[in-house]
Amino acid sequence: CGVEAFTGKGQLLRAGGRVLKNATDQILLQLLCGSEGILGIFSQLTLRLLKKPLKTYWIIAPFKNIDDIAPVALKILSHPLLDPTMIEIMDALTLFCAEKFSGESLGFPDYNHLMVRFDGNDPQSVENFASITGEICMDAGAEDVLAAESASEQTRLWKIRSGTHEAIQNVIGSVCEEDVVVPIAAAGAMIIEARKISSDFDLPLAIFGHLGDGNLHINYSRKDPLDESPLPVDKLKDRIFAAATSLGGKISGEHGIGITKSKWFIKHADPVYLSTLKKIKATLDPENIINPGKIIP
Repeated sequence: CGVEAFTGKGQLLRAGGRVLKNATDQILLQLLCGSEGILGIFSQLTLRLLKKPLKTYWIIAPFKNIDDIAPVALKILSHPLLDPTMIEIMDALTLFCAEKFSGESLGFPDYNHLMVRFDGNDPQSVENFASITGEICMDAGAEDVLAAESASEQTRLWKIRSGTHEAIQNVIGSVCEEDVVVPIAAAGAMIIEARKISSDFDLPLAIFGHLGDGNLHINYSRKDPLDESPLPVDKLKDRIFAAATSLGGKISGEHGIGITKSKWFIKHADPVYLSTLKKIKATLDPENIINPGKIIP
């Protein structure tokens, strides 16, 4: 992979390229790609294409108790034979919104769902991995194990899962949405903390995300969608971010810091890291003309 970008001083920076290995300028490549556009304006990207796997298989397991799901994900991840492509969680409220919005159904309303995907070029091995995963889920108390093997089944499943954000916004409306990330082993604890916050503020919680990397999308909504009274959104964010960082996590796993999270970024960032980032910004963009106010106020 590679990148070309113009700095705030008008200089062209090049890093990476059409090479599979790179121990030369990899640090600069990662720095630019992870900067949310505050260090340069990209003019060219070199991307690597991956082969499409010959076989894809989904396992879907409904659980009555959401606290049972994260430990199951850990068992799957720690199994010596299993290497899932994705491990997803959808709580019951998220599923309600997703099914209503998509017009599709998994057949287990009011259940929290674990979704596991396997990809590979040996169809028999992929099916064996799915079978092992199904057994793990049933042993852990899943109500049932559903399989999505055909293209049509997987399209229907992904229609439900991929539209969750839009579904929540359209069906119940989210007043506070965050995407914290914690160590994989702490995902269950983060879900418990999110539920405590829901109880303390008396706000419905819809939570979904990626248990394979510890990234959780936490959404709080109003009990009455027509209620327009002000809500303590900043206090909600304070609690969410404090919980994530106390578990060894970060305040964003995917969506980034941008402008709206910058004050929490300043609060939770390591002081030396923050000072270093400001120096890098000043070096590449001394006039602060590229995305001013983003990440660093």
